[in-house]
Amino acid sequence: DYENGGRKLGKCVIFNFSTVAGYPERIGTEKDEERIRTLFEGQFGFDVYVHENLKEEAMLRTLKKLAGEDHSSSCCLCLFLLSHGDDDVIICSDGQKIQLSKVYAMFDPRNCKGLAAKPKLFFVQACRGKETDTGVRHDGPAHTDAWSLKRTLPRYADFFVFYAASPGLPAYRDENNGSFFIQTLCEVLERNFHHRDFLTMITLVMLHVAEQEIPFENQMTKQMPNTNSTLRKNLRFAGQKDKVTMTQPSSAAQKSQQASARTSSQMWPPCPRIVNNDNRNEDRNFEILSSTEITWRPKGISRFLKIAGVADNHCIQSAHFLMIGYMFQIELQVGEKNEKSYLEAVLYLCSGPHDDAVTWPFNTRYQISLRHPNDNEMTLKHESMFLASSARCFEKPKSEYNGGLVYPLLRVTKLESSGYIHDNALCLSLELYPKS
Repeated sequence: DYENGGRKLGKCVIFNFSTVAGYPERIGTEKDEERIRTLFEGQFGFDVYVHENLKEEAMLRTLKKLAGEDHSSSCCLCLFLLSHGDDDVIICSDGQKIQLSKVYAMFDPRNCKGLAAKPKLFFVQACRGKETDTGVRHDGPAHTDAWSLKRTLPRYADFFVFYAASPGLPAYRDENNGSFFIQTLCEVLERNFHHRDFLTMITLVMLHVAEQEIPFENQMTKQMPNTNSTLRKNLRFAGQKDKVTMTQPSSAAQKSQQASARTSSQMWPPCPRIVNNDNRNEDRNFEILSSTEITWRPKGISRFLKIAGVADNHCIQSAHFLMIGYMFQIELQVGEKNEKSYLEAVLYLCSGPHDDAVTWPFNTRYQISLRHPNDNEMTLKHESMFLASSARCFEKPKSEYNGGLVYPLLRVTKLESSGYIHDNALCLSLELYPKS
């Protein structure tokens, strides 16, 4: 990993352009600025600096000054560019364009020795400036020729550039909530930095942004972020709260709270427990593998798939089961996407006997998988994603169960041909990863 022991993470610098001469106002960009500042300053412990609506000359002067500052006590640099852009450029408030490659070059080892061998992270949310639909602004790509960037960066290690969209394609921004790219990036980093390295989190950002369907000009559109990286090691963000925990002894009050938490955690069985609610339609074919992992083998799959192909809302439901104090249920259903049928797993948080003793909202990492009976490499895995769009699913249930989280598993036609069905059953697993 890159070193960060005993040193501050460094500077996070935001260049935010809400008004650019000759282009539409970037309504909603203040939401991105606020979200970045809150996360990088409050959670990660960066020193955050914001520059708004700079003209070209001031922008270049500020970048040059930043590159010349003392970075010896910093672990890395984060730089956000939020503006209109086109073809490897960022556009300043006076409408003048700056080549992105020129920005990156200012921080190479020749021009910024203090950041040599340290990660330099650039996040580009740029806008083309085309006409927009009501409520949603249309941000253009950082329209960079990927080959020109590759010719520049490999001469210098430890650069990472993350664009809101792939070359030639648009990115999107919501007037009320900010850009889909920046908001998703911050959400994923905040939820996962405790237990995942930087590039793994970036992959999750790309996955989630790519899965979103965004309404624009009377049609549903897609967005695919794009990265260029010469990072040589793993990068991890040690949050400000983590540093306090590692360096400060627990107070008497903290010790009392910890003891209380340990006591309350013993109120439920140490291993998963299958709940008997006398519902004959629920499948109870479970195997308990550990205190935090179960497998479910629903039977009658062939008949289920035949009926699901002609009948709506047909599903197989598991029995309710308790794990680390929370009540769950898994459901199998068949969904349609692009006129093709997919097997989907739906995970529900249900009302349970220990709801008043556990922490809400539920935020324990988990993995739900469709296992292959003969080839572990063909196992299909879905990691937990705690995003604002699904927040209600993780709240304390106010009724029998919350809304379910849907995980597409595999096209129905491939289930049998790829060997996932064995003895007319499938094998799904749910594994939790509680914080120690």
